[in-house]
Amino acid sequence: MEIRKVPATAGAEWLLEAFRLYRKSPFGFGTLGLIYAGLWLAMAVAAAAVPAIGVPLQLGFMIVGALLVAVMIFAAREVDVGRSASPGALVAAMQGGNGGRMMRALVPQAILALAMAGLGVVLIGQDNLVEAMETMQALQAKAQAGVQIDPQAVATEAIARVIFGGLIIMTISVLVFAFTITLLPDMLLDGRGLGESLKRSAAAGLRNLPAIIVYLVLGFVLLMAISIGFGIVLGVAQLIFGQSAAIVGNAVLYGLFVNVLAGTMYFAWKQMLGGEPDAAAPPAAGTSAGVAM
Repeated sequence: MEIRKVPATAGAEWLLEAFRLYRKSPFGFGTLGLIYAGLWLAMAVAAAAVPAIGVPLQLGFMIVGALLVAVMIFAAREVDVGRSASPGALVAAMQGGNGGRMMRALVPQAILALAMAGLGVVLIGQDNLVEAMETMQALQAKAQAGVQIDPQAVATEAIARVIFGGLIIMTISVLVFAFTITLLPDMLLDGRGLGESLKRSAAAGLRNLPAIIVYLVLGFVLLMAISIGFGIVLGVAQLIFGQSAAIVGNAVLYGLFVNVLAGTMYFAWKQMLGGEPDAAAPPAAGTSAGVAM
């Protein structure tokens, strides 16, 4: 199997190319991002209203969100080769084998979601999660009422378990992602099976580890910078419109983040592995690079 060697700077190129695609088709990617944001918002509101169902809701969202990630990767390829990422064009392009490939690409994401959910149950536990959420909600209500918060009130075992378990899950997720960054595009765009794509992705990650590290570091820095800037805007909006503005704003930010993430996965695959099977194909009827929305 051909694994291309790319320079370390390629990690930065993946990010830049993803933003280029977003600028090229703001309506198409924006629509997908808003759908993702809306689903995340619905999950967050429902989990806050009924903490006991928080874990099942998050698991369901992971699976549904995984389908949207696959759609975003497909949209990245469509725009990159000069077609449209509008919802109608994507639905038309998914007919035939593409839809089946997309459903098969859900398998590794569902496995990862289940594994992370199981790890969360072991490290955190449903009771600790519910207790931590209730404690934070109570502390937030006191803060809004002007009551001084005792630092000891935050130092509970449940909150400590949530923080500790969350850090471990996040670390494992980043490591897994580093060596499976091309897995979904390989299955979705090249039609390969899960086992073969997993081997190719791990080999590509090992051979191009400097580029992966640059990508992860720059991505983290960029995420923090955007989050800080966005947080300032949300802080002002929250003062004017209330807490709901911050929740909606965070949902939109997550939608943007996932869009960019899918784009970088596509370009990482394209540079390290990628056959470009449809690059020479003519644009679909009624679409062209000039009408990509």
